[in-house]
Amino acid sequence: MRMLLVVSFAVLAAAPVRAFDKTDLARFLATGSCAGCDLADAWLNPEPGVVRDTAAGDLSGADLRGAMILFDPSGFDMRGADLRETRAVYTAFVGTDLTGAILTGLQTYGTMFDGAILRGADLSDTGFDATFSGADLTGADLSGASFSRLAGFTPEQLSVACGDEATSIPGDLSVSRC
Repeated sequence: MRMLLVVSFAVLAAAPVRAFDKTDLARFLATGSCAGCDLADAWLNPEPGVVRDTAAGDLSGADLRGAMILFDPSGFDMRGADLRETRAVYTAFVGTDLTGAILTGLQTYGTMFDGAILRGADLSDTGFDATFSGADLTGADLSGASFSRLAGFTPEQLSVACGDEATSIPGDLSVSRC
């Protein structure tokens, strides 16, 4: 029994612990912006007027791992943001700048990246139920990603991105190897 407790404690102690910074969350909820903030595992649900009034919020470089996005970040600056394992269901990233962002494991359903800037973004190993009409995928890594028929890619979009043999794109479109 004592050995089981010691092993259980060792496993729990080794598990990564993430928690958002409460001051950062309060600033985001009040202003709709928080560049470089730690919002990991937070529920991002600002008052509708806050986001609408900011027009283009700033979450560049923010740690959003595991967060739940419950607002519309269209037009936001999210360059370099870490969105690993973030939940973005029915979320619109329309015109959002996600240059260099990490989207690995992003959970999407009915999500829109129409007109988004995904230059150099990491979209690898993620299943996307999302639209990408007019999105800039220059240098984006799609390795191991799978896209639903909703993606709406054009050959021109995919000609500037890369992937691997595990990349799944609907239709007869393909992407060059990274």
